[in-house]
Amino acid sequence: MADVEFKERAEKLALISKLDYEMTKEVLNGFKPYYGDKFQEHRDTILKLRKELFPNSVWALGTKQD
Repeated sequence: MADVEFKERAEKLALISKLDYEMTKEVLNGFKPYYGDKFQEHRDTILKLRKELFPNSVWALGTKQD
């Protein structure tokens, strides 16, 4: 069972990396992000996965760290 959980976690982390890379690549090429842009679904998915993987992290909650 632990192998399945590890694989699922690794897949979620890989998806976060993939989506983040796609957005970063576009920004480096001059794209200006804004709410509701073509990457909004990416950001929503990343936030959802971060909340699942790191439920108590400010990184997952989308809040600033003091």
